[in-house]
Amino acid sequence: MLVLRRFFLSDFSAGQRYALSKGESYHIRKVLRYKKGNILTVFDGKGFEGKAEIVSIDDCTVEVQILEKREVLRELPLDIHLYLGLCKEKAWTLALKSCIELGVSRITPVICKRSLFGEKEKGRKKLQRWRKIAIESSKQCGANYLSQIENFLLLSEIEKEEELLLLGSPTGQSISKSAESIVRANSVGIIIGPEGGLEDMEEEMLVQKGAQPCSLGKHVLRVETAAIALVSAVIAIYEMERGKKKGE
Repeated sequence: MLVLRRFFLSDFSAGQRYALSKGESYHIRKVLRYKKGNILTVFDGKGFEGKAEIVSIDDCTVEVQILEKREVLRELPLDIHLYLGLCKEKAWTLALKSCIELGVSRITPVICKRSLFGEKEKGRKKLQRWRKIAIESSKQCGANYLSQIENFLLLSEIEKEEELLLLGSPTGQSISKSAESIVRANSVGIIIGPEGGLEDMEEEMLVQKGAQPCSLGKHVLRVETAAIALVSAVIAIYEMERGKKKGE
């Protein structure tokens, strides 16, 4: 089965023509070297995708005609919000890409006492870059809803918005102990600290706000490893327990 390449188009309707963004057009022209008449897939980040035909290519822009539009849901019914402590750029970006591919709905960069955070202007540029990465990761994994990259947040500003708030901690109880809570929840927040972890006072503050400390074993994990592992564990538990209930 031929899998069509996916491209982001924020809004489209069947039967209409649209110019793709500068970045998408460049990729089609210079990297993939597509020609007029080639077929591709577009998605809007709001749950819809469509089949499109290239109808025009010039030096800067690629135009497509939308042949069909349909709603295709590949996302979990579980809303996962990852609060990720700021750390080195390479580690943060790896966690960002991987967790979006796994199915996280929202990611908030969190400033902790041990976080690496530079000037505000650099922070704004990082947000722009991370939001572009979110689009690329969604294109790659087939998600039709874009994961939202929220603005920076101080750790002290985190409130229990989700039904269940989990805190990655090497001293917490096994994540398996939270299985019943995970499968009952419609939304789960996951907090991962920066390099060096959260300070004791920070953990205590989060616990007072309703966070449940949980761990994936006795080993000390890197930030990106902890984020990927805990998100994967929550999804696996949710899918497994939901499957059991369907089979009953």
